[in-house]
Amino acid sequence: MLHDIEAVLFDLDGSLVDSMWIWRDIDIAYLQKFKITMPEGLQTAIEGMSFSETAVYFKETFLIPDPVEQIKQEWTRMAWDKYASQVPLKKGADAFIAYCISQNIRLGIATSNSR
Repeated sequence: MLHDIEAVLFDLDGSLVDSMWIWRDIDIAYLQKFKITMPEGLQTAIEGMSFSETAVYFKETFLIPDPVEQIKQEWTRMAWDKYASQVPLKKGADAFIAYCISQNIRLGIATSNSR
């Protein structure tokens, strides 16, 4: 099937999983921890920001008492939990990955999502 291919690089979201929805859920849950309701337009306001920029935005906009690094660590933990329990592989992804492994094709994952 893949002759002379040494490696395959996947764009994580859209190729292997559909997971962009998790970040909205994480934002809602994180703000609820501080008894803050996520305002309309938040997703638009943070679109294009890096992970660190978004954490600073949350800290300053919502007066989050935690340090920026702690905010990022909490988001990362929340994302790991969601990926592990709520984000399935897309149909056929597991079979293709298994095939690549069986053919000793190296695999990598990339994303344009800075979060």
